[in-house]
Amino acid sequence: MAKKPRKKISLTTAVLFVAGLAIFSYPIVAQAYEAMHQSGIVQNYERETTVMPKKEKNAVQQAIDAENAKIKEKAKDTGNDADVIAAMTELNQKDSYENGDDNTLKKLVGKPIGVISIPKLGGLRLPIFNSIKDKAISNGAGLIPGTSIPQAKKEGLHSVITSHSGLPNAKLFTDLKKLELKDKFYIEIAGGKTLTYQVDKIDVIKPEKLETYFKLDQTKNYVTLLTCTPTGINSHRLLVRGHQIPSEAVPTNVVRAEFMWLGALIVAVSSLGGFLLRKRIMLKNAMMSVVKK
Repeated sequence: MAKKPRKKISLTTAVLFVAGLAIFSYPIVAQAYEAMHQSGIVQNYERETTVMPKKEKNAVQQAIDAENAKIKEKAKDTGNDADVIAAMTELNQKDSYENGDDNTLKKLVGKPIGVISIPKLGGLRLPIFNSIKDKAISNGAGLIPGTSIPQAKKEGLHSVITSHSGLPNAKLFTDLKKLELKDKFYIEIAGGKTLTYQVDKIDVIKPEKLETYFKLDQTKNYVTLLTCTPTGINSHRLLVRGHQIPSEAVPTNVVRAEFMWLGALIVAVSSLGGFLLRKRIMLKNAMMSVVKK
């Protein structure tokens, strides 16, 4: 006796399945899209700095020297820079990111001033803007006004770089909590030499404590990475500090996690599509066999 053909999948079931797949896929696709956008900004920055005339590069470096010297001098007595305190106070306000000031590197207003690479975080590579406005830190990371600009082999510097975390469409600093002591991150500023930093301190503090957190040590060269935590609650701030060590080449054998997840999704959807198509063909053949008999 011939087996009865299986029932067809109902329209409701198909619609629910497609809707569920779309909801599941959205963060992966959106994050991969944003990663491509960020990579494009980084590539444009690298092209521009590669062809930047030496005279212009020297002018930018002189501006960085002057700015860092001014910050260091202002913080010499107390270790605190009033501009940093003001910036940190502003970060605690409701509209802080939307109204954030540009950094004092006026020669590069609205443009990336560098790139930060964190290989451990899925090959994360973001442009650094001289701003903490929402538009800037939704597309990369921002150098907080009043803090030092990263430089090689200089003492008395403390740069603070911030970005969003927990956005559904972009990773940014979402995985910053995965960094551990002795991990490394890399920064390039204004087409200069790539700087290497090793994590030496990790803190989670309340926002109001930020105002006096970033004291300058006249003998150290620090960069602190800052984001909100816990994800989705944002009641505290995660701070990951690194000190400068001898420069190393940025590892190039790391593929961004967003692209790997997108590749896995494409493979999974393709496999599922092939499976469903095969089942449909088998069902159709079974029905034709019943009709013939």
